[in-house]
Amino acid sequence: MVYDSRPHFCRQFPIHFHVLDRIQAELDLSCRGIWDNRGDDLEVLASQLIYDKIEAFTETLKESRKLYSEFISECRGAGLWKDPGDLRIQVNQSPEKFLDLRFLARVLELSVEDDELNLGEIKNEESLKIESVDIVKVAMKATLDSISVSKIVDAPVYCDDEGYWNVFMTKGSKINWCRILDDGSIEHIETIDPNSVELLVPDQNGRRLLSKYLMMLNERDSVLGYACYLVDSFEYEDFLSNVYFGVIGTSILDLLWRGSLLAFLKGRKLDETSVKEAIIFFDMDLLDAPTIGAFV
Repeated sequence: MVYDSRPHFCRQFPIHFHVLDRIQAELDLSCRGIWDNRGDDLEVLASQLIYDKIEAFTETLKESRKLYSEFISECRGAGLWKDPGDLRIQVNQSPEKFLDLRFLARVLELSVEDDELNLGEIKNEESLKIESVDIVKVAMKATLDSISVSKIVDAPVYCDDEGYWNVFMTKGSKINWCRILDDGSIEHIETIDPNSVELLVPDQNGRRLLSKYLMMLNERDSVLGYACYLVDSFEYEDFLSNVYFGVIGTSILDLLWRGSLLAFLKGRKLDETSVKEAIIFFDMDLLDAPTIGAFV
């Protein structure tokens, strides 16, 4: 009885519905059950959930389309607009490049410059030179920013393969690793120096899984909506393309550092399993990012 009476958001988990100029169902890959490929057909479930709340979805879609149209007009007026389809095509043509630290460094460098960023104009990454220390710091900062919270209830939670709820929070220049126990108490596990974590590069199988995740991010309307939100919050000073590619690049770096952190703690390499765990650690936080449009 209680299970059937769950609130709307509990009933639809691990599906998130993002509404921009359409309704898109997005899977929360932080849910470990998703990876088992068992259970109900999620497409059928998503359709039923929309049908159950069709009036709410219809009204939200109407409001979101209006907001998105206003955003597009502002962008075009400022000369910053780029068709999202073109942005996605550029990423789809370069998935392997986004897994190369040299290419990522160049993307992030160009994304904050005044000229509009076009991925096709970035030369072969084999000829690029980067300061490895700099890219490690950028990756580390991406993760540390997301775990720099004052209250543990606001910290990202990573549910590991043994069922423990792990919380990582910064304290000064260190990271506190804690676990939330069944009775709600907090157990301190370890204090970590983030500078001790080496930024790892995935092996072949790890790269294959990370590439699939990148392609999925590139199709998520909430990721596009996050980039639009940032353009708006920056008061329309940056090209949508620069911000979008910056969001994609920063997301990959954040994920790589989280995977490296977990690998460091477990004494393993960044293989396919480690990349999977990094996705589980990261995905829910990305879905929590602010966005133009709405989650219903």
